[in-house]
Amino acid sequence: MTADGVRVIDRRTFSPVYEMGRLKKTLLVPIAYPLSLVYAAGVRLWRRRRVHAEDIGLPVVSVGSISVGGTGKTPLSMLIASHLTSRGKKVAVVSRGYKRKGGPSPLVVSDYDGVRAGVEEAGDEPYLMASRRTGVAVVIDSNRLRGAEYARDALGPDVVLLDDGFQCRAIRKRLDIVTVGLDALAPGAAYLPWGPLREGLDAIGPEDLVVYVARSDIEKRVADGGGPGWPLAALKRRGDFYVASYVDPVIVDAAGEAAGPAADLGRAVVVSGIARPEGFEATCDNLGIAAAAIIRFDDHHWYGGADGSMIEKVMEELGCEYIATTEKDLLRMPGPLRERALAVRISMKVEGRDFLERVAERVNAGE
Repeated sequence: MTADGVRVIDRRTFSPVYEMGRLKKTLLVPIAYPLSLVYAAGVRLWRRRRVHAEDIGLPVVSVGSISVGGTGKTPLSMLIASHLTSRGKKVAVVSRGYKRKGGPSPLVVSDYDGVRAGVEEAGDEPYLMASRRTGVAVVIDSNRLRGAEYARDALGPDVVLLDDGFQCRAIRKRLDIVTVGLDALAPGAAYLPWGPLREGLDAIGPEDLVVYVARSDIEKRVADGGGPGWPLAALKRRGDFYVASYVDPVIVDAAGEAAGPAADLGRAVVVSGIARPEGFEATCDNLGIAAAAIIRFDDHHWYGGADGSMIEKVMEELGCEYIATTEKDLLRMPGPLRERALAVRISMKVEGRDFLERVAERVNAGE
């Protein structure tokens, strides 16, 4: 139960150690902390190892992160894809299709004429990109090099955009864009599994663009301040550091049509299966959504009949008119649940008008 009297139901089966309460973290210190040190040493050796990067004959731009979960990679990829398309480029996004339910690899989720695959075989994020960005092709393959080469041969793009591709070293890239969040920049941030880091800040190269994604007004203010010991201060001294935030939230139905102001929609149960639910819940609150309950599931959770029954029972008990959820979650809900749900659609904005222009310049650098 929150301080406002909102019921919280946490159905997550997995919680990262760094998000656990003090007691659980203390109990896991003998296991998780040594593993974190071993992981840190291993990833540094992996990064130093020489790897042949294949030149696929096209400019490749990667949007990735040094930490796990919820760092804004997909919204930023969508923003960049839209900008490059507006500049006359044919863009093919290559994603791994994380937690999709099955299907061939590589798979064309969309070509330049429309969507060609369903959400279950594509995965929620690739399908969302395909459906939200007309004129952009989306290909999924867990093998990024194979996926990029397939996109090149089958679709004839001008540029390949790797979603979550910072750790992909098999492809020669024209540009790496690295998103960072507050949890990765806090003093003493640790590697997995004790902390959120996949890699340290030393993995970010001098030619990379860095985007600090602020999930709330508080995190945005941190970008202006920081403090002693915050790695953010060193990043801000770079000429290629940018701050991004989520903007223009709007409530939409399953067809993508605006549903009206939150004040007219009644009470809601807020449901999400994402890596960082607190940011989404804060957005709902800022929109004026009258949340009677909050239900959290694992990241990329596919909703089943039992989930639907539980959610509907909560709605009935608390007198809720609808489910407020994310666009990705709406895609993973079965029909009956989706009919009672509305999604909060958000966009990303990067401060500094030169960011998108610098990306376009790097794409065009070899022409």
